[in-house]
Amino acid sequence: MIWKIERDAAWIPAGSEAFRHYCGAMIERHGRMWTAVTATGRRIVGCRSAIDAVAALHECQSVNDFWHFKQFGHLLDDHFGKFQFGSVEHRTRPVYRGDSAEVFIFRSPMTLELPPFLRSALKRHFVGVAACLSCGTVMADLGSKVISEFDGQKSEPTAYLICPCGYPVWQMETLLYSRAQLKMRQSDSGWRRQQSLKAVGGKHSKQETAAILALQNGRCIYCDAQFTDGKPWDEDHIVPVSKGGSNWALNIVLACEKCNRRRGNMPFLTFCRLLNPAQNERILSNLKCRVSPENLRNSSDEVLQAFLLGIEVHDPDDRGFLDIQRHDPEARQNARRNRQLSFNACKIVRCKSG
Repeated sequence: MIWKIERDAAWIPAGSEAFRHYCGAMIERHGRMWTAVTATGRRIVGCRSAIDAVAALHECQSVNDFWHFKQFGHLLDDHFGKFQFGSVEHRTRPVYRGDSAEVFIFRSPMTLELPPFLRSALKRHFVGVAACLSCGTVMADLGSKVISEFDGQKSEPTAYLICPCGYPVWQMETLLYSRAQLKMRQSDSGWRRQQSLKAVGGKHSKQETAAILALQNGRCIYCDAQFTDGKPWDEDHIVPVSKGGSNWALNIVLACEKCNRRRGNMPFLTFCRLLNPAQNERILSNLKCRVSPENLRNSSDEVLQAFLLGIEVHDPDDRGFLDIQRHDPEARQNARRNRQLSFNACKIVRCKSG
């Protein structure tokens, strides 16, 4: 099927035989010829057809003249201006201009099935704020439409979040959009973590968390900072969830936000090698208490084995481990001092029964 601009949802009719692209560029017919007008107002004349005029825009060297949502994808692994929320793909313009509104789309294959966290974020931060780029109508609901042709590309039917007028591209004041995007990404991170926890299995109760907190004397397992209302604790998994760690209580320690972020998904022992000897003596003492008989009544042999194996793992080539040493002289000195540090089962477990 030959491409026709009338079928392409990226282009807005702007009069008799004139069309405007969401980036601000236009094409229009004058007699038998077509003229392309870039987003900056530069005219390209003498195009024989609409498709030639669009091709002329694509050949512009400056992204300020013409841009589209998939621009630069081949250079940046198709992730520039692209966010994935469940099955929903969110695209933003690939060029930043602080003097204009942010332009974006939401789409997914076949149907627009919004994850609960995304639906909530859209209702809270976009409905009543974002406006259709075609007619200017403010977003009032989360309607969708299946579109098969967008930006000159034919694809499997894809559902877009649309305005009642049928247009799938939205705009929003840049500062408000930046705040909304941050909320979406934070919610997405929490949602993905919950999905990972469900996949790896295991669960723990509030009572078990309180017991861990008491065992750590209300302090960070790593830096020994006191937890307060202004400095709350985070649950940190000894074997990271991203590396198959479970959500059983034995796999959890409590850390301050700074230490939790600093560790990331670094192996537990690897991170401990960046700490000073006094900190590691305290951590070793805590680990011994964690596997005392009274604390293992609800832990299976499989959970205990995973715990013991997890605290022995060390990766000297871990990127975070190397980066911290590069920027922190004290951590670099500790890493040299702790080359023989280990948390093996012989040091930790005396007797499981009794």
